[in-house]
Amino acid sequence: MKISIIGGGALGSALALNYASNQKKVTVWNRTIKTTEEILEYKFYPNQKPSPTKCINFLETTNSIEEVVYDSNVILLCIKAQSVYQFLKKYSSYLISKTVVFCSKGIDSERLLFQTEIGEKFLNKNHLAVLTGPGFAADIMAEKPVALTLACQDKKIGNKIQNLISTSSIRPYLSSDIVGAQIGGSLKNVIAIACGITEAKGLGDSARIAVMTRGFTEIKKIGLALGCELETLMGLSGLGDLTLTCNSTQSRNFNYGKQLVYKKFHTKEQTIEGKYTATAACLLADKFGVDVPIMKSVNSTIKGKISIDNAINYLLSRPLGTEIE
Repeated sequence: MKISIIGGGALGSALALNYASNQKKVTVWNRTIKTTEEILEYKFYPNQKPSPTKCINFLETTNSIEEVVYDSNVILLCIKAQSVYQFLKKYSSYLISKTVVFCSKGIDSERLLFQTEIGEKFLNKNHLAVLTGPGFAADIMAEKPVALTLACQDKKIGNKIQNLISTSSIRPYLSSDIVGAQIGGSLKNVIAIACGITEAKGLGDSARIAVMTRGFTEIKKIGLALGCELETLMGLSGLGDLTLTCNSTQSRNFNYGKQLVYKKFHTKEQTIEGKYTATAACLLADKFGVDVPIMKSVNSTIKGKISIDNAINYLLSRPLGTEIE
């Protein structure tokens, strides 16, 4: 059995190291050449080192798409969401007969498409899946327990993927709600930015939890308008991922929100999916006529259309209403 991972960033490298450590054969593709030794050094979290002796015999790297997909049982696509369309446009001929799992958490802001919707334009619709949920790369790499959502419309294929990508520390739970899984994983990044702003402004834990909870209401509004199942939004890929991302300094989006306040940006080399998904979220909200004041405030703040202080004042001065509105 062979697992192929496309993308040697933090998540792709972490998954690769976890699988190799659990004696699953894995090959990693990266656009620029990245050696096995470089992945083993795990530059993203230098204080946590995997065991080279456990991984070395099961881990390979390549910069050839043809080589990474050859004899592969499943392909995990771990590139940033905004690059998926162009990647598949260029390389889909190599992947079209394969089972592809989308692992990035974002909505294409230019085309307003979910990852699987992009996949359907280039690949076999029945062989697509989504892996998402509350799992930081550092925890995955360190083989700490992580529970994730694996969404796939074909239960037989889903079960096959589930068995392939599970390890002693990675527990994927199967779902058929592909859009719902992507909604939670994508939109929680926007709310995490808002929580980071709240933290950096010193507004207190109560305010941060209020933002997270009201933000979850906004996620549910968009998700239900798209026909998602409420159970999915309340599960690992929705509420679970939101809770983790909004309350940890391991979260890139949470830290980016703090950096917006401090105006000191240290994550230029990292992918901040929420920066781009904020635009997509607001467009979806407008399309379905739902009110998402937190997401729109985050989007306007990122684009410099409103100051952070004015955004906070706007949210606090909105008319009082009922909780379910």
